[in-house]
Amino acid sequence: MSMKSKNTLLLLFLLLGINNAFSQFTPQKPDLRLCGSPPNYYEDYFNCTSNNYTLDHVFLSLTNVNGVPLSNTTCTPGTSQEMYVMLNYTSNSNSIITQVRIFADLSIDGNIIPLNVYLPNGVNPGAGQRQIYGPFTWTCGQELRLCRILAVWKTSGSASDPELASYNCNTYNKSQCEFGGCMVVAAPLAVEFDYTVCTNGNQSTVTFNDETSGGIAPYSYSWNFGDGSPVSTQQNPTHNFPYPGGPYTVTLTVTDSNLPNHLVSTYTQVINPPAPITISGDVNAASCSSNNNGSIDITVSGGTPAYTYSWSNGATTQDISGLSPGSYTVTVTDTFGCVKSETFVIGSGDVSNPVVTAPNDLSLEGCGTAAIASQGYLAFSTTPVVITLAQFNAAGGTYTDASPIASITYQDVASGSCPTVVTRTFTLTDLCGNTGTDTQIISIDDTQAPVIDPLPAPTTIVCPAVPQFAPATATDACDSSVTLTYEDVTTPGDCIRSYTTVRTWTATDDCGNSSTATQTITVIDNVPPVAPAPPADVTVSCGSLVPAMISLTANDACCGDLTVPGVDTITPGQCANSYVITRTWTFVDACGNTSSVSQTITVNDNVPPVVPTPPANVTVSCGSQIPAMISLTANDACSGTITVPGVDAVTPGQCINSYVVTRTWTFVDACGNTSSVSQIITVNDNIAPVVPTPPANVTVSCGSQIPAMVTLTANDACGGPITVPGVDSITPGQCNNSYIVTRTWTFVDACGNTSSVSQTITVNDNIPPVAPSAPANITVSCSSLVPTAAVLTANDNCGGSVTGVPNDVVTPGSCPNSYVIVRTWTFTDSCGNSSTASQTITVNDNIPPVAPSAPANITISCSSLVPTAAVLTANDNCGGSVTGVPNDVVIPGSCPNSYTILRTWTFTDSCGNSSTASQTITVNDNIPPVAPPAPANITVSCSSLVPTAAVLT
Repeated sequence: MSMKSKNTLLLLFLLLGINNAFSQFTPQKPDLRLCGSPPNYYEDYFNCTSNNYTLDHVFLSLTNVNGVPLSNTTCTPGTSQEMYVMLNYTSNSNSIITQVRIFADLSIDGNIIPLNVYLPNGVNPGAGQRQIYGPFTWTCGQELRLCRILAVWKTSGSASDPELASYNCNTYNKSQCEFGGCMVVAAPLAVEFDYTVCTNGNQSTVTFNDETSGGIAPYSYSWNFGDGSPVSTQQNPTHNFPYPGGPYTVTLTVTDSNLPNHLVSTYTQVINPPAPITISGDVNAASCSSNNNGSIDITVSGGTPAYTYSWSNGATTQDISGLSPGSYTVTVTDTFGCVKSETFVIGSGDVSNPVVTAPNDLSLEGCGTAAIASQGYLAFSTTPVVITLAQFNAAGGTYTDASPIASITYQDVASGSCPTVVTRTFTLTDLCGNTGTDTQIISIDDTQAPVIDPLPAPTTIVCPAVPQFAPATATDACDSSVTLTYEDVTTPGDCIRSYTTVRTWTATDDCGNSSTATQTITVIDNVPPVAPAPPADVTVSCGSLVPAMISLTANDACCGDLTVPGVDTITPGQCANSYVITRTWTFVDACGNTSSVSQTITVNDNVPPVVPTPPANVTVSCGSQIPAMISLTANDACSGTITVPGVDAVTPGQCINSYVVTRTWTFVDACGNTSSVSQIITVNDNIAPVVPTPPANVTVSCGSQIPAMVTLTANDACGGPITVPGVDSITPGQCNNSYIVTRTWTFVDACGNTSSVSQTITVNDNIPPVAPSAPANITVSCSSLVPTAAVLTANDNCGGSVTGVPNDVVTPGSCPNSYVIVRTWTFTDSCGNSSTASQTITVNDNIPPVAPSAPANITISCSSLVPTAAVLTANDNCGGSVTGVPNDVVIPGSCPNSYTILRTWTFTDSCGNSSTASQTITVNDNIPPVAPPAPANITVSCSSLVPTAAVLT
């Protein structure tokens, strides 16, 4: 066998992940090979006439950049390595083609991976190479093919165009495409073979199957069978090995067609010839000559498992059953197709009668043969009845026989009546037709009394009704006519009209078996007397108006008339003259049955007292003027006079001295009946306070000079003196310290009556700040040394400190770092009053840049080795870095490649200050040329064959 099957299993596991990783089709990016109609789809849809793109070669590569085909290498089958599938192509277009997309099926040992490959950045004219799959794990010996190839592209666009987010069958021109047949993916040479082996007698025949792939076909073969026999050069030879013998080491050497040097690789397997196939078996005969229950259980050894089976009766299982007598031949085939046959014979079976033991004899309680089935035994039958073996065993029967039982029957014969005797005969027949019998005796006797049908349940009736008993009926298992008799017993109750009668029935059958049953009827009096209608309900306003008591008469069905007086129950109300009387007449007969009727008498006082006339409404200007409280008297029809003081309810107005007083007198009698009268008193304050004289108007130069706030006092006619501070209202001027303050004192009394007075204060700032001294004049050598403007502060008469705003005026000099700055600070207060201070700064740059060290002096052997002048940078005190300007001065030597270069860098700042750095480079060629290898030595047979001298470089 070979590694091929193992590799295929491994590939299946790998593709579970690879198919996920390379599942490249989506609804936005479909497979264009599905364009068109079946069966040819894309082959009919696209015509591909442009010939702009040719697929040249597909190969495995270890890298996806500048990939190199591995078909000139070998590998060991079963080893794995990360690989890429690369494509060499030729673009026949005169310009770039874009949006190139290749659809194909990549087959790895027959497992298909659909590809949707986009080639970014377009494809330029001419030959090129792109990755179309990978990286993936390739196992040596796996064969790869690229089939059902469709390449599409656009001739418009540029290399920088992004990939199309979506496309469909109409996106690409039907002629701008390329079909491709199946292309073998070039791979390393992998030599493998598989084999089958069959052993018959003393010889094992092995058939070899070459599975070599990769490299360059065609191949040449050399088989060494490891048994000393001659080498075979066939691709798939067959060889006979002696058995027993081995193991044999078989080596296949394959040479491919790679040029200029062929690849040679070998593959070895050890073959252990298996033993010949042998078949043995256990045979179970049929139970009888007419049955098909024989079986054959075989055991197979030798050959190469697993085995398949073919029986002469068509069965394909290892063991067979359900067989009738006869001969059966099995043919066994092993994994390699090796075949072995064997014949087995099924014999005949049983001819003896069953030995039967019937169930034990029975004595049953019952009436006739029907009692047998009713008590769970096999039903009585005068004709043969077929039963199962389970029924026979359940009844208590047993048997012994060499064969299974095919059928069981029983048949009954009955005699006598008290008791009835049944003779039951059981017959058993086995599968081979052999029969055995035995009998069982069943005795049936009746000892059960009749059953009286259920009588009515105990009942209760009401007098004057009398008991009415139901007639009794009875049934008996054996007797259809049963004799019935009865006897009554009466027991008095707890009153004259209450008692109980019990009737007992007795049923007797023909055999003297008897039973009894009873029915009970109780008579009671539970109906109350029929009460008369009571007097109608009434409502009165006083207890003296309640009606006098009377008696009423009821009628009782059993006892006649019953006359009784009423009984009053009083339910108090909310006051002394408000309550309810319930007058009830209750009637009770001799057995305690009761009925009653009632009359409701309601006493309710609901008339309010009669009110007097209240005082007239008045309006006053102050609470102190409200009239004093007085009492008023009302007259109540039931309770007499009622005298009460008034109650004031105040409704607030818009201020504390503006409101309305409602003075109400409310009169309530003993039962809460109410009446009332009211007087309206209105209070209203509308006089403003009297104001004082305000302070005189003033003018000041600063806000700090504004007079302090004072309070003034006005006099209110109602509320007394009112003292308040003033409130300043500012009218802005032209600046922060120029404005007018209007100071107003407003006096408001409790009711919002208002008066006011004012003072005017004018603020006007016209004094400039006092400027400080400026910093001393200075001279510096560089702009970077010019000091930052100092923060200067002036004092202002109103605003405290004022920070100066600096301003530089520059007078240019002879170069960028030579000039004069006049720096002036201006101090302006919030009202625009200003003063100044100045400083002069002179800038003069006279320092050259600091040159760096030049590169070290060097000596070289060739002009091509002279280094490019380095970029050197000097530091300038003013301008930061200064890049040097290199200049080479060449001093010739003794030959073209022998001379000296003096290289000088000059660094000049913006004001003309300069410095330099130098390097000496010596060129001296003292190395001889490197000779190439001469052509290989050769031997020729003629002078004419001597080759012309080659041109060597």
